[in-house]
Amino acid sequence: SYLNQREYPVLVRIALAGKDAPQMRIALQQREGLLRNFEYSAPQSEVIENARLEAGENLVFAVQTASAVKKRAKAPVAYELKISESPFSDENEAEPNGQEATADSLVDATYKWGFINPPGDVDFYRLQLTETVRRQLRVESKLACKLSLEHSRAGKPVKVTRSKAPLVYEADFASGDTVRLACVDVVLQPADRAYRIALSEP
Repeated sequence: SYLNQREYPVLVRIALAGKDAPQMRIALQQREGLLRNFEYSAPQSEVIENARLEAGENLVFAVQTASAVKKRAKAPVAYELKISESPFSDENEAEPNGQEATADSLVDATYKWGFINPPGDVDFYRLQLTETVRRQLRVESKLACKLSLEHSRAGKPVKVTRSKAPLVYEADFASGDTVRLACVDVVLQPADRAYRIALSEP
């Protein structure tokens, strides 16, 4: 477990490294008590990115080894955890945001940096606007996959757009609308998992 001892929210990065790391996986225990598996989240390593911790909040995670590795291991399987934290910033996606109920906020005329991590990750954003306006939503990334962007309003789908990056979607947006971003055909262990999502005038 990892405790935020600061007096302000932080974003935590946890990396699992070592010669046995490719045979291991790291999992984050979300607030619902479910484990989210970060196996194959990075080449030769496993990485939890942008896990948000409020002041005094505790983060629980697990390091797991495949049963096949345990059977053939003649010595204890070694690993190293590298943990770093940074002050929370509105410019970074905050995990977990894999459900509409935990959607991260995206303010008009701003952008955020996020990660499709682990493979199969889904990111939700809730738009903050002063009124219903015409806007362009742009996603830039080097992800080796086709991106899927689903625009919803009041829980009902408006439109689904799929394209390789850069993905550009223009529509009339209202405050409270949500967008769901995911990879359609995920490539395991991508070299770059980061993306930039921006909401701006057309």
